[in-house]
Amino acid sequence: MDAVSADLAGDFRTIIAPFALITSCATLAWGLQSRYSRVVDAIRTLARELQEGEGEATIVRDEMRVLVRRTRWMRNGLVGYYSAMMAFLGTAVLLTLAVWRGGVPAWTIVALFIGGLLVVCWTLVQVIVDTTRSFEAV
Repeated sequence: MDAVSADLAGDFRTIIAPFALITSCATLAWGLQSRYSRVVDAIRTLARELQEGEGEATIVRDEMRVLVRRTRWMRNGLVGYYSAMMAFLGTAVLLTLAVWRGGVPAWTIVALFIGGLLVVCWTLVQVIVDTTRSFEAV
């Protein structure tokens, strides 16, 4: 492999690295989205019970309050994962521009990448809170 090929292979590895994080966030978002859908369905079922007068209204309202709070944490988690994916995509685009055209300040690439990592950390806290509080509805 000559020097040009080695540089090109290294450049592609650098550009592709953020896509691994995008894939990871997408997988986590997919799992969280299915949990979110189940909780929203449970809220709809409880709302229907409340309208039809089935069950005790106070208990149903308390259950709905807990589930609505959980959906907020899950919503925050989903928004976080999608925001992190956007940050990692932006990192890959800036890396591509820096490799092929130059002139992109390194600090912007690093700042966007670290911003994406911080959003993932915040999102994981939201998901952990939801998971630890999930038994309140039981």
